[in-house]
Parts: sequence; structure tokens; C-alpha cells
Amino acid sequence: MSTVAFSFPFSLYFIFIFWRAVLFLQSVHIKYISTICIILYASVLWRLFTTVLLNKLMVIFKEVVQELLVTCTFTALALTNSIAVLLRK
Repeated sequence: MSTVAFSFPFSLYFIFIFWRAVLFLQSVHIKYISTICIILYASVLWRLFTTVLLNKLMVIFKEVVQELLVTCTFTALALTNSIAVLLRK
């Protein structure tokens, strides 16, 4: 019961905002509406693209760093082993 009483003013508020947006869009020329929609769509796509791209790049970077650490560790162990063999002779 309390959730209905809590959400009712917010639903009225969002209906009011939606109605004001409809009235605003009716008063604006259609060219401007299409430009605004294209800009909003492009910004959403750009945000999605950069988020996905950055996530993929971080995964790739993490894998590359891990491979480099493994390679450097094995190289250091091989060099240490080679130096130990040379010092024994």
C-alpha cells in the first residue's frame, strides 16, 4: 500500500514532464525535431560504442600484459639457468 502512495506523485510528475515535452515538440519545426533526434541517437550510439570498445580494449590489454609477464618470467628463468650453467664450468 505504501509503494502505491509513494509512486503516485512520481507518476504524475513524469506524466507532466511527458506532456510538456509533447507540447514543446509540437511547437518546434519538424527539421529541428529530426536534428535533435539524430543528435540524441548519435550520442547514444557513440556512448555504447566507446563503452564496448573500451571494455574490449581493457580485456585485450590485460591479456597482453599477462602474456608479457609470463614470457618475461620464463625468459628470466632461462637466463638465470644459463648463467648458472656457465658459472659451474
